[in-house]
Amino acid sequence: MLALKDGILFCPENPDEPGHVYPLQYISDKRQKKRHAGFHLNSSNSQRFFTFVQALFWITYGLMFAFAAVYLQDRGFSNTTIGLVLGSTYALSAFLQPAFSRLFSWLKLDTEKAICRVYTVDILLAVIMLIAPLPDICIAVLVVIIFSLESSVQPCVDTLARRWTERGCTVDFGMSRGISSLMYSGMTAGMGFVLQHIAPAVLPAFYMATMGLMVIILSRIRVPCQAERVTDAAESVRTGKIIRKPGFLLMLCGIVCLSFGHVLSDRFMLQIMQSMNGGSQELGIAMAIASLVEFPMMMLYSSLRKRMKDHILLSFSGWAWLAKSVLILLARTPSAIYVAEILQFCSYGLYIPASVQLIAHLFPGYENLSAQALAGSAFTVGGVIATFMGGILLDSVGINSTLIVIVVMMLAGAILFTVQAAFGDLTGKRNPSVTTV
Repeated sequence: MLALKDGILFCPENPDEPGHVYPLQYISDKRQKKRHAGFHLNSSNSQRFFTFVQALFWITYGLMFAFAAVYLQDRGFSNTTIGLVLGSTYALSAFLQPAFSRLFSWLKLDTEKAICRVYTVDILLAVIMLIAPLPDICIAVLVVIIFSLESSVQPCVDTLARRWTERGCTVDFGMSRGISSLMYSGMTAGMGFVLQHIAPAVLPAFYMATMGLMVIILSRIRVPCQAERVTDAAESVRTGKIIRKPGFLLMLCGIVCLSFGHVLSDRFMLQIMQSMNGGSQELGIAMAIASLVEFPMMMLYSSLRKRMKDHILLSFSGWAWLAKSVLILLARTPSAIYVAEILQFCSYGLYIPASVQLIAHLFPGYENLSAQALAGSAFTVGGVIATFMGGILLDSVGINSTLIVIVVMMLAGAILFTVQAAFGDLTGKRNPSVTTV
């Protein structure tokens, strides 16, 4: 019921109390404030929120992938079947990542809303997996879908840094990624201990808890409006032109080889520990050490690259990976594995910032986006091959022979990175003084 008074249109807030009338603009403002209630991002709090989102993502990722073998073994799956399930997960996520990017763009969904919708589906599927008495084939299918959806939102989570920065917020990606490695480390150590005392069947409940918290946080975040839409010309960049860059194809091949060995040893670390009379607790400690030692390198890389070129540091990460795989091959106790995992500091911990910075240095502007995507795809391809072949290798030739295959692949990757570094020297380019990621 509307009323006109002194030229202003009024509306009763409560029809039963006609004496209480408010201007329509006042009511509109109240509804607008209620709609926008939440965590409003600005330059002072955006770093904290991005770090929290990164940490939640990697904790969820670790709960799934680091303990996938524990969960599936508890369900009675063989090593070969575990490899097929995880390999299918990698393959599906490699398809879903670009597909989701196009879908969300077509639907004009904000990145935060897109992540929330994917996680909502994941939570519902995790509820089914937790409470429903399902046959093994259904469990395998649910694991593939849930894990693939989790992996497919990684580009969206990383893109939040760029999105928030464009809206006037301040985000340091390297710092947030390093802190999330620390959180991942604490989670794997704690969960390894917990799984010694409770059944691995409850793992989906932990997925639901962390994903639910992520949905609550992201659904409450309010990003500042953007005055202008930045057009993206990356689609016009041709892949062939990027690959023809001297040394880049060698780098991609090296990434495939190294990711094969890295993923194979990580995804089947439980079986390696079991061959040394270890178990879930030892697996958690090993994963925690690996994640913990990554943090200092990611934080110190900006200072380190002022003294050495990016391609030299990338080559060094390849040889560190080889040394780590040799130590795992020679290990006879879980303690020896812990020592080998310390080399994660200068292998994976060095590879992540070195590869990102090198690509950013070689491919300026919009070419950088496509080149980074190619490097990510190369790592995924190595992971797909490793997870498909890992279970088959373990069941057919055993642990030691599988570790020898890992050493051979790491050696090939280190050599390819070294040859790529020679191409880098031929360009004569030095690292820029300012880090731009």
